[in-house]
Amino acid sequence: VDRLRRAVYNALLDQDLQFHEERSVGELTSRLSADCSAVAEVFSLRFNIFFKNLVSLAFGSAFLLWTSWRLSVSLLLVWGVLSVVTRWYGGFVTSLATQRQELTAKVNEAAEESLSLIQTVRSLGLEDQSKEKFANASAAVSEVEALRFSGYALFHGASTAISSAILMLTLVLGGGLVAKGMLTVELLIASILYVDQVLQASCHVVDEFASLLRVVGTSKVVFDLAQLDVSPTARAP
Repeated sequence: VDRLRRAVYNALLDQDLQFHEERSVGELTSRLSADCSAVAEVFSLRFNIFFKNLVSLAFGSAFLLWTSWRLSVSLLLVWGVLSVVTRWYGGFVTSLATQRQELTAKVNEAAEESLSLIQTVRSLGLEDQSKEKFANASAAVSEVEALRFSGYALFHGASTAISSAILMLTLVLGGGLVAKGMLTVELLIASILYVDQVLQASCHVVDEFASLLRVVGTSKVVFDLAQLDVSPTARAP
């Protein structure tokens, strides 16, 4: 992350004046701070949680397959449904993350513009206009956050409902296998416990994967800036 932040900063310094005239200082500093911090969150926390739950999911599925392959069929249902939900939710949060970073940059731009020129703002009596501009930019970020929280609640509600339905289905199927003498009660209890573990691990994996997609949307501009070529007119001869 430190190398990324330095790469972005060096790339910004190597751009010509036209590049900087088209972008505000607040936007660029936002890329260096907020966007790079989002990338740091992925490497320090999200990946660890993702792989931890992925390992738990793999071992739980293997044991359940060894215990009763018939009951493991229920896992195919939950993974199929969760993959569809995750695909929708992943695209949703990636789009919102990109919008949020763009709007956050505008908030920083509005603050930097008024605070860096505070003497001019004060002398011309532009305090109210500056406050209104900042409030509008901040309100736009709040609207995106509200959409993200709504999508998050809907996603987790759907995941919980799917998990509960699959657990009930497993119990019904397992009871039928026990009644036919194809499965013992002990193995049924163990299978139910492992189905619950696999379901929870699946939900956590999907949740962390969606978080990774959100950070991808957040940090896209940062990586684009870091890969900018040196402008031939950026440095004086």
